[in-house]
Amino acid sequence: MAEIDKRITLGSMISTAASLAGMAVIFFTGVFWIGAQDQRIADHASRIEANATNIAALSERVRAIETISARQDERLLLILDTVRKIEAKLERTAK
Repeated sequence: MAEIDKRITLGSMISTAASLAGMAVIFFTGVFWIGAQDQRIADHASRIEANATNIAALSERVRAIETISARQDERLLLILDTVRKIEAKLERTAK
């Protein structure tokens, strides 16, 4: 039958201390990693908000450009219509 040695030796103390130190390192590494993840999540959230603001601003700029473009198209059509009328008048007077 096996017996348990009840003596505390230097080797068992070193082994226990190393195990505790290893667990502490793993614990603190996990804590710092989770903290870093929270910071990264916060950074990404702020970037998403900034991107959403930029997208809204760009959307407004696109609408303004479309409006200006439509106005320029209307002006061009009016100019072309006026030129056609002038050409038609010149052709009638030339005959």
